[in-house]
Amino acid sequence: MHASLRSPRQATTLLSAIACLLVFAFALSACGDDEDSGAGAGGGSGAEESAGVPKKSIVYAQLVGDASEIALRESTAVKLATEALGWDLTYIEGAGDIPQMIQGINGAINGGADAVMIASTDAPLVKQSIDLAKRKDVPVLGVGGGAPPSAEYDAQYQEDEVRMAEELTARMVEDLGGEGTVAVLDNTQISAGKFRQEGREATLEGTDIETVGRQDTDLADLIGGAKKGVSAMLTQNPDVDALWLVYDAMMPPGLEALNQRKNTTTKVYSWFANPSNLEVMRKNENVQALVDSNLDHTDLIAIDQLARFFKDGTELDPDALKNCDVKYEVVARDNMPPDGEINFPVEENAQPFIDNWKAGKYGEGADCA
Repeated sequence: MHASLRSPRQATTLLSAIACLLVFAFALSACGDDEDSGAGAGGGSGAEESAGVPKKSIVYAQLVGDASEIALRESTAVKLATEALGWDLTYIEGAGDIPQMIQGINGAINGGADAVMIASTDAPLVKQSIDLAKRKDVPVLGVGGGAPPSAEYDAQYQEDEVRMAEELTARMVEDLGGEGTVAVLDNTQISAGKFRQEGREATLEGTDIETVGRQDTDLADLIGGAKKGVSAMLTQNPDVDALWLVYDAMMPPGLEALNQRKNTTTKVYSWFANPSNLEVMRKNENVQALVDSNLDHTDLIAIDQLARFFKDGTELDPDALKNCDVKYEVVARDNMPPDGEINFPVEENAQPFIDNWKAGKYGEGADCA
């Protein structure tokens, strides 16, 4: 996530190569002819068009869905932004089901959608939807959650996964004084996991911190797999100094495994200072740091670009996020926000964009890092 959020290192891919092909093949058969696909759940704001921008219908497809707090932050920002512009919004929660997400996107495109935003998803996984959109001259943007750069998307606005891993790992190295042991819970089915792993390993090079345990979990059983993986690593290395968890959802089961062994010394490092994670950090002294970002900024930049595109036909700027970057911060025990607060409130993130739109300013970015 350094200079450019369009770095070839950033990204997420939902499955391994073979799994991608299998899921995609199933998606094609499950969805049938794309002209007949059903529309996903959604809703319109009913507001008037904003400052000369015509009323439009936008599809926002989130691979994970609101069950994830970080994904909820994104979808909330999209709802605030489209409502402010007077646009109708169809929100499709994929819940990890690619074929179902494709079906919803296709139905919405066939129903007259003017643009599609797809979060946290590799372009090859939703190629059927992208191809349908291209035939209907509907722009498709990749947002949030980092996916590999792809010419299939008309534009991509996504954070730097590698930078987040580097910053989190650097804090761990500092806490351990540059020496000790770490057990890591990874996932290599998707690019987010792969690139977070890359950032961690690059940061550990040259230190005296040894990786003494590593488990690769399955997305199909993320919670159960995390608990089993951490338990196995603790059995082999009960006195490990640190535990590095590649996804925020791994933290509760990982802590459960630690608590079962009455382990209060192993330091835990993971992702996103969402409300529940901060509450856990306040109550459990094992948790030392969470890397965080205003991830919803990627969605707001995308909508800002679409607003200018629909207003006067200006092409989408592929460097819009590079010029108005995401903010990153490691939240540790010594800099936690006050109880009941978070670092990047969604409403505060969205307001500068909404103020610009009310003033007739589009495509300029807002609240830049």
